[in-house]
Amino acid sequence: MKTPTVTQSTDALHDLHVYTTAQLKAETETKDLAAHLQRSSVAMNEAQTAHDLAHDAMIAQLAMRVRADDAADDVLRQVYLQLRSFEGSAGGKATGKVAQLFPHGLRGATDGPITQQPGVMGVLAARLGKFEDPEINAYSVLVERNAEELDRTVAGYEAAIDAVTVAYGDVVNARAEWIRQYEKTYGELVVRRGKKKAELYFRKAAPRRSAKKA
Repeated sequence: MKTPTVTQSTDALHDLHVYTTAQLKAETETKDLAAHLQRSSVAMNEAQTAHDLAHDAMIAQLAMRVRADDAADDVLRQVYLQLRSFEGSAGGKATGKVAQLFPHGLRGATDGPITQQPGVMGVLAARLGKFEDPEINAYSVLVERNAEELDRTVAGYEAAIDAVTVAYGDVVNARAEWIRQYEKTYGELVVRRGKKKAELYFRKAAPRRSAKKA
């Protein structure tokens, strides 16, 4: 019997499980050996399902982060262009309030690391709020609101990544337990049937399935 490894996918290990338990249940004398293997298989599949759900949640969080990032960039662009129109400097180098609020230009506010952008926007919102001009001051709330939404989605995505990492660890542990039961079953069959016959209860080779699906 070739011992499986935790690097094999859960699907591949499940195929081995189905094959061996079918063999065990086919004979009255070996039906009892299927029970422990079945329990560890259920636990392994439950861990895999939890991982898959965590992975789906991570992808959904990524989508929300992208949406929030796009919305934040749109707001920054709107504020920047509006401020330039106020000062009559639609083209050329920004001056006056625009240069003060966007010292590194529009791209300096939109193209940095996404994890830092909420902070950049928070600083901008605070600066906008200090202007007495109501048209400029009004943008403070808009920028702050989008900064908070972006910060929330960035944190949500990072938390989702952590959840996937934990869930994958649970999958690996569950696979290891199933493999332990698989080997234990083989050892018991050797005692009952002898090594040559014990081999018949186990599939010669596992199907080639990628472990990257966790």
